[in-house]
Amino acid sequence: MSNFDQKNAINLFKNALNAQKERLNEALRQLNEGNTPLLPNIEEEIAALCGQVEKAPPVVAHALKYDMKEMIAVAEELVQALEAHRANLQDKIDSKDIN
Repeated sequence: MSNFDQKNAINLFKNALNAQKERLNEALRQLNEGNTPLLPNIEEEIAALCGQVEKAPPVVAHALKYDMKEMIAVAEELVQALEAHRANLQDKIDSKDIN
């Protein structure tokens, strides 16, 4: 892979990683506003993207290390927020069952 191709691959992956990170941040914003975000296929899309980065030449994958860490950190934050949201909804359901 030429330097030009490597740079293009890095830019394409960075754009895809940033798009997923923005999608995750939007879901967090929705949760913070009390809404349940719709995230169809997010898990599959992120897994596919990570798989593509994993198969990329080492120089490309290494250049994406920071972007991957950022996206994964936001994904983990969203998972925690979704779990808290689910627990909160379950508590509301449970409290209504008691009354």
